[in-house]
Amino acid sequence: AAACAQGEGFAAGIAGTGDADGKCARRAALIAARLQQNLMDDERNASFSTTSSVKGGIAYAYYPYSEENDGKAATSLTGTIPSVQAMDGNLYGDYKYGELEGGSDEAGYSFRFHNLFSMVYFKINPEGTALAGETLESVTLSVTRNGADVPVTGDFTFNAVEGTYEPGETSNVLNTTWSKSLTGTLTGFATIFSKVEK
Repeated sequence: AAACAQGEGFAAGIAGTGDADGKCARRAALIAARLQQNLMDDERNASFSTTSSVKGGIAYAYYPYSEENDGKAATSLTGTIPSVQAMDGNLYGDYKYGELEGGSDEAGYSFRFHNLFSMVYFKINPEGTALAGETLESVTLSVTRNGADVPVTGDFTFNAVEGTYEPGETSNVLNTTWSKSLTGTLTGFATIFSKVEK
């Protein structure tokens, strides 16, 4: 079952192996070290220390935490990749699952987090175009393959044990909002489902 773990500026979920009634304490752990903010860093680590017991011990973790997942098994959690994502320096729908590396109640628990989805990197350089100096309000990405829509955003169920997901209600459209002046190069990241191919 899932429980809450709070840290500086973010939250993660944890799950125990022996929670027979499906309910762990919401605040079963506190994150002792924050996830690295560098988007290009593959080595994302976090440490957990328990503040109350979780039946069977801590075994799995996921990010970001959601109250909707309280009491759910780590194999059937739910989430959403938003169809509208602001290019404001934050990541939306950036789900991760944590692989337990070791630890104890006394020393804390270490997880290695893996990305569940992919990132789209936008790099917009208006120099030499009629758009230079204008305001960029939004960019829309829609994906099709051989005339069929390819899901890039929407609802899903995911397994924090195996790092797999099943799409639910989805869309082939991602809208990014910018509201930035087109002076110099603009960059941003957005989250999409992983199975988009060239």
